[in-house]
Amino acid sequence: MKNIILLCLFLSSSLYAQDFKVLTSSGNNVIKVGNKRIWAGTVLKSTDVITVAQNGYLGLMHVKTGKTIEIKKAGTYTMSILTPKAGGSSLGAKYSSYVADELFKGEKQDINKNHRKYMAITGAVSRESRVSNTNDTKTLIVFTKDYAQEVYDDFVYLSWMPNENDKITKYYIQITNISDEPVALLETDKNYIELDMSIYKKAKDGDATFIAKIFTSEAPLYKGIITVSLMTDKGKKESIKKELGNATPENALDYLIRAKYFEEKALFLDAVKCYQKALALQNLDSYKNAYMEFLSRNNMGYKLNPDFKD
Repeated sequence: MKNIILLCLFLSSSLYAQDFKVLTSSGNNVIKVGNKRIWAGTVLKSTDVITVAQNGYLGLMHVKTGKTIEIKKAGTYTMSILTPKAGGSSLGAKYSSYVADELFKGEKQDINKNHRKYMAITGAVSRESRVSNTNDTKTLIVFTKDYAQEVYDDFVYLSWMPNENDKITKYYIQITNISDEPVALLETDKNYIELDMSIYKKAKDGDATFIAKIFTSEAPLYKGIITVSLMTDKGKKESIKKELGNATPENALDYLIRAKYFEEKALFLDAVKCYQKALALQNLDSYKNAYMEFLSRNNMGYKLNPDFKD
């Protein structure tokens, strides 16, 4: 009787073992037994054998350690050989299900059709006291809120977009502190810039809020504003640092997990940077869709189009 109970326990634990969780899957990747298609959210045992398709991609998290793993090379793999020797971020276990859900939705959506799902928010950051908006000037789609955004990381990622059909060759970014003192004038041929704001002169009272005015000097003329407030609460900053842990992001999945963490903390520009870092490493349609969902639900440059029909 005792042996039967032990056997049942063994079979039960084997049946429900979840050694790996799939966070995203691109291509016709399958579990060899049964030729079952792998999607975001699929759970895999260490005994499973999988096949990654040509040009396929698989993003996994090892459940026990929280370590994320990417498979970019086509071939057949036994999951046990992918078991990591070291642990990953402590955030993985908490946010992996959310990331898998978001990417699963992204895998099912057509990125070209999905563009019609969102409407650009123009004027959300355009205040008459700061930016003139004449018939000759257009408002940039800026990926921020219409109020000062606190940031954890002093290295701030600012991004924006003109209208889809307008081609801009150069942007200028004028940065002032809250006292309206100019602290920097920068230029870029891209629709983003990453900079260390800790080097800029703060206001006389120590306020670490900065206003970035983005504009063009060639037609079509564009203007936009992003207001950034560096985190000065040392206790809050230390608490976030502790929660993030010592693990450095190693891949796109790690950045997506961090993006969700920062969104939950209402540190939206930190989340934007993480999404952009993830896309720079792995430019998948499911990642793009997840980023657009993030922007629209937080009214950061885009919102849901009420006329869109799936």
